[in-house]
Amino acid sequence: MKHRRERSPPETPTEPESVDSVSGALSTGGISSTGDARSVRSAEVLAHAVAARGFMPADEGRALFDHASSVGQQGIDGPWLEIGSYCGKSACYLGAAAESAGRQLFALDHHRGSEENQAGWEHHEPDLVDPAIGRMDTLPIFRRTIHDA
Repeated sequence: MKHRRERSPPETPTEPESVDSVSGALSTGGISSTGDARSVRSAEVLAHAVAARGFMPADEGRALFDHASSVGQQGIDGPWLEIGSYCGKSACYLGAAAESAGRQLFALDHHRGSEENQAGWEHHEPDLVDPAIGRMDTLPIFRRTIHDA
């Protein structure tokens, strides 16, 4: 019997959308297809975020990006911290906003998965288990996600 917790299954990674299609879709949130280099870069990172492995739907990711961007525009100094990164999907959304605001983003995670990601639970992903130690290890996927963004 599998344990259950209300949570959507992870989105299947897809190929990132082109910058033009993402830029156009995001133009109402301050990123335009004719914007500066930061806008183009944000659109690229957001395209990777949409394609990245993880549980966050694109509309929630966009809301996270929009809110973080508004905080970035307030002129508050200092780095940003994400607590709980899983495979890096939300770090891409936050990172796009941080980069656009000229801030650093630090991501903190033990990379062993939440309770519902463990064996016997509904959202367990066996391919995230390190065969050498038999435990969840999302760090390699996180690194690849951040690198690709």
